[in-house]
Amino acid sequence: MQYNSRTKKPQPRRTMIPLPVAIGVVLLIVLVLAVIAFSLFSPAGTGEIGRAVRLGATTSQKVTAFGDDILYYDGTNLKCVGTNASSKWSFQIGANAGFHAGSSRVVAWSANQVTVLGRRGDSSYIDKMKEEVQFARAGDTYVAIFSGSQDNGVISVINADGQSVDEIAVTDETILDIGFFSAAQSTGSVELMWVLGVDTTGTVISTKLSTYQPGKLATGSVTLGEQIAYKVYYYDGLLRVVDTQKISAYDYKLKADVNTGDVLIYGWQLQDVRTVGKSTYQLLVPSPEMDGSLSASNLRLMTGSSDKVLHLPTACMSAYLGSQSVYAFSGTTLYACRYGDNVFTAYTLPVQITSVLGMLSNDTVIVASGAEAYVISLPK
Repeated sequence: MQYNSRTKKPQPRRTMIPLPVAIGVVLLIVLVLAVIAFSLFSPAGTGEIGRAVRLGATTSQKVTAFGDDILYYDGTNLKCVGTNASSKWSFQIGANAGFHAGSSRVVAWSANQVTVLGRRGDSSYIDKMKEEVQFARAGDTYVAIFSGSQDNGVISVINADGQSVDEIAVTDETILDIGFFSAAQSTGSVELMWVLGVDTTGTVISTKLSTYQPGKLATGSVTLGEQIAYKVYYYDGLLRVVDTQKISAYDYKLKADVNTGDVLIYGWQLQDVRTVGKSTYQLLVPSPEMDGSLSASNLRLMTGSSDKVLHLPTACMSAYLGSQSVYAFSGTTLYACRYGDNVFTAYTLPVQITSVLGMLSNDTVIVASGAEAYVISLPK
């Protein structure tokens, strides 16, 4: 048989995939990709938290953490309640009062009267200052009371027995805050005091930090410049001073530490500091809006030489440090990330919250839902 060049070669038979099957395959691929994306960019898991305990206090009553308990001021009495809202003690401190809770003591003031209370509500000091009290701070051993006018007054320091150990005159300086810290010296660990103020005598703002050993002479002083410092804390043997641009380190005599450089934090604000074992964690959030509100999609966590950014699944209104985890709060969801991890786990909150009022030392948070205050135990 002769071959005819015009004869077409047999072509392989094509099998057509039915249209419904093709659509199903495409949808399956899209679904698989979505699951992969969700696993990469979503919280590690989800869960629920137990009930919220209503405290019986409103957010206008200065609800404050006090170790594992909660303090609030009802307009006349300072009240202490437990996490189950049961009353522990109540003490009358007068009208228009303020108070500060330390780790083991509370100092309260109304007009020129000062009251120092222990953890059980027992009073160790009740007395009147010569002038109206601006504010007071409680340390482990001492209490500092600033009375007089805002720019000219006296810092009175009393010990645990209620005895006066110092009277420090303040002239032409606006006192911003006072605090205490324990520093190692040749004689052992000693509680020292720092005083943060602003010099009001010049035409340019100048922030000043001073340190004192109660009952003895001043130990140091340093001018910090025009940047207003808003936080002072003690960590790894050094005082850390935080302003809007950096964290600087000084020894207790306020000499700049040559081995520790400034940590730049422009665009961030220090939110919380907590020591767990031998590690001290420092949590920063993005700088709040002009009205003070926060919408944080990222958190910055520093400890030792580690400085990392944690990415939140959704924007949150507040964040705090716990004993084992970083916690971030939105209106209906808690996000928890254990120290050393990078991924958050989501938990549904038992009430919709409008703000976070503080953290107790036992990983219990005080929150506001409207005008009411609640406590919620958080997962470790």
